[in-house]
This record gives sequence, structure tokens and C-alpha cells, in this order.
Amino acid sequence: MIGPSAAERNKGPTTPGDDTRARATRASDSPAEQVRYAPGMAQGGDGRRLFGRRRLLKAGLVLGGAVAGGAGGAWAWLKGTAPDVEGLRCLDDAEYRTLAKLVEVLFPSGASIEVDVGAMDLPRAVDGFLADEPADRQSDLRAALFLLEVAPVVDQHRATTFSRLGVSERDALFRQWMEGDDPLRRKITVAFRKLLGLLFYDREEVWPFLGYPGPSLGARGGAR
Repeated sequence: MIGPSAAERNKGPTTPGDDTRARATRASDSPAEQVRYAPGMAQGGDGRRLFGRRRLLKAGLVLGGAVAGGAGGAWAWLKGTAPDVEGLRCLDDAEYRTLAKLVEVLFPSGASIEVDVGAMDLPRAVDGFLADEPADRQSDLRAALFLLEVAPVVDQHRATTFSRLGVSERDALFRQWMEGDDPLRRKITVAFRKLLGLLFYDREEVWPFLGYPGPSLGARGGAR
């Protein structure tokens, strides 16, 4: 899995409230709850409010015009047709595909936690999460997905998209965003890592690898 950037490794709790939440995390909390209240996650820790809305939407509109406005047919060809995905509530097929390709980067096969990440269908979990969120938050995450998808075109001047890249190239591009100078791109990587991490560690099949027995067993153990 992609680890924290150098800036994140060197960053301590940003406010007394962050530190208080970290100390208040109980051993009986699920891994997802421990992720939710980890230091530095007080503002948008679930990946919903980490980037400035105005800047994100402005970037989405500018890039959308640059990529699609001048050459709509070329962009349609470049984007291609994503496989149909039944039952989506918020995302479209192309956005689901972008998320699926990002999941392959963040949770690669052969990682220390040996679970079938594909079977978890984390993109669908994100779709379900977003479906219950306000419309502005849905728009933010969808705009962030668009920026990631067109990153090879805009950042590298290549006639391809994020979803068309191989895993190693996607990994390199995402790391460039993580460690680069652009604060918007860095915040987008943090948001996706935290949101997908929250959904990943909330799955029961992951818990044994973390030494977490589950809420009921934890409660029984604490009562002894």
C-alpha cells in the first residue's frame, strides 16, 4: 500500500482537539473508528471536506474545458467506454472505473494484508457512501475523480487517461500528486486515501490482520 508522504510523516497533531481525539480512541474501537479519529483527521477525516470547494470546482471547470471543450471527439475517444456497472446510486460507470483503478494502486496484490480487495468492491462502497451525502460533497468527490482521470493529459501532456495507465504508471502519478508542490492535488490524494482506507479497514475480513477481535469479542473481553 502507498504509505504517508514525507510531510505527513513529519506532521504531528495540528490542534489540541486532534490530540484529544487520538487519546480518546479506545482499544475496543473498530479499525475504521481508529482511522476516523486519528490525529490530523479532525477536518474532513473521512475524505469529504479536505479540499477547498471553490478551488476544486474552478479547477474542474478549467480542466474540463481544456480537455473536452477544444476537442470533444478526441476526448470521447480517449476516455473510451467504461464497462456497465449495475446498481450505482451516485457515480457513473467512468467514475467507478477510475476508483477501481485507484484501488489497485492503494491496495496492491501481495500486500501484507492478504485479502481479496477486488471482492470488497470498494468503489461501490464509495458510491453508497456518497449517495447519502449532500449534493455539494458528491460534486466535490466527482470533480476530484475527474481531475485524477485527466491527470496524464493535463500534467504529462500524454494522449491517455489514468484508467488506461498500467499499475506502475498509476502508482507513480499518484505519488507525484502526493509529494508535489500543488496543494490541491496533495489534498485530493489525502482525501482518497483516507476515505478508501476507512472503508477498507471497516471490513471484518481485514480485522484479524490487525489483531482486532471485533466489537462483541472486545466487549466480552473487557467485561471479564
